[in-house]
Amino acid sequence: DNRNRTASEVRSMLIRNNGTLAAQGAVAWQFKKQGIIAYDGATASEDVITNAAIELGAEDVKAEGDTIVVVTDPKAFDSVRDGLAKAGCGTPLSAEVTMVPQN
Repeated sequence: DNRNRTASEVRSMLIRNNGTLAAQGAVAWQFKKQGIIAYDGATASEDVITNAAIELGAEDVKAEGDTIVVVTDPKAFDSVRDGLAKAGCGTPLSAEVTMVPQN
């Protein structure tokens, strides 16, 4: 359907229910673009992933439950992901560049 008409309908629905719709980009400053590569902690070695990620220039490596998460700069994402694969870290559960909340 028409994008402008849809936005107008959503805006009027929000106003009728005492809500508001922020302008485009109004909350973008609250997010940071990062590369996220996640591995299954049961099948991948945290030590191997951490050592390889440090050598490849990753920003952070953290264990979140049964998952090992490697955080990279978006510009270095492809080289870190490919380098981890070459280092024998296995296939990641997910690998994407995404917007992450800052707090």
